[in-house]
Amino acid sequence: MKTIVFVAALLTLSSAASAASCGGSAVLEAPVRTAPFGAIAGSDPCTVFVSFIGDNGSVAAYRREGDKLVLLSSVPRKGFGAMVLSHDGKLLIAPDHNGVLFIDSQRLIANASEALLATLDDDGKDADYVAVTPDDRTLFISNESSRNISVVDLAKARATGFGQESLIGTIRVGDSPVGLAISPDGGTLFATVQVLPLKDTPVTCKSETGKSGNLHPEGALLAIDVERARSDPAHAVVDGAFAGCNPVRVALSPSGDRAYVTARGSDALLVFDTQKLLAHGTHSALATIAVGVAPVGVAVSKDGAKIFVGSSNRFAADKEARQDVTVLAAANLTASNAVLGTIAVGAFPREITVTPDGSTLLVANAFSNSLSIIDLSAENKSVP
Repeated sequence: MKTIVFVAALLTLSSAASAASCGGSAVLEAPVRTAPFGAIAGSDPCTVFVSFIGDNGSVAAYRREGDKLVLLSSVPRKGFGAMVLSHDGKLLIAPDHNGVLFIDSQRLIANASEALLATLDDDGKDADYVAVTPDDRTLFISNESSRNISVVDLAKARATGFGQESLIGTIRVGDSPVGLAISPDGGTLFATVQVLPLKDTPVTCKSETGKSGNLHPEGALLAIDVERARSDPAHAVVDGAFAGCNPVRVALSPSGDRAYVTARGSDALLVFDTQKLLAHGTHSALATIAVGVAPVGVAVSKDGAKIFVGSSNRFAADKEARQDVTVLAAANLTASNAVLGTIAVGAFPREITVTPDGSTLLVANAFSNSLSIIDLSAENKSVP
């Protein structure tokens, strides 16, 4: 397997931004204050928001200056999950176990007071993931320990000061829902549940921690009708497909015709045809590709040609062992040459995102307290 080498790096949202904008090395692993959960780009070419999990949790804004990430400001809170930025770029939304925080992104960057606008308790437990529809109208929150997904009228929340009246309801799903992704047309929410406790679910999965015991059921990828969720969330699940052992993340192709799911307990990336899934087809699963140990984060390049999968190996005895991001060719996922190569990153790459302009890959390394920043726009052309 070849190792992918990149020749330039920029943390940027603007294709016009040059190396002089932020400076620095082609492939950068920058230390951060504690264990990051995820990172997403801000509206400024050199700004990134990072969420930190645990007792020293916070949401922080950093600015890249060469090979350093300079902390601008932060909002402290115990434990955070994966964040999302509203499509107008003004609102940063971060889950914090029992709900979400709404943060003014520009105030956070400017280190201004009152960057934290409000908190919303959705009565869920262990909120991990959030997703916002393309029109910024609806917010979804996956509550891992509550076995549900909360639905929030985001437009109403912003108009009324983020009050409880903006809560629409909850969607009951299987055990441990985590990953969320919304189709480009805003019509469907795709969600992963780690265990689907139905009588016909295959019972094939071993304990991920190495403990002996009974096998447990596979998880699933669920398709949820967004419009129905706005009015009748209890009946919003359209269909689902078994998705291996402990599926934890989902990313979509640019057109939304493919869903890529990391099955952490299966050491695999699963590929689904979303149209077949929505049509209640029995053959929506297209491919299963072996990747590294316990994959978690997954992202898709802007042009849809490549998929990036982080091999977390999170249950290994050596928590400091460095891991890789596997790069796959979307056109070859059913062939033996699907894997193009790997990118060396830190320990437990938990969350992977691609900046909206497609130029940069951001990897939050939870066990090495670092953020990997890798250029995609100037990739070495000798790599297939």
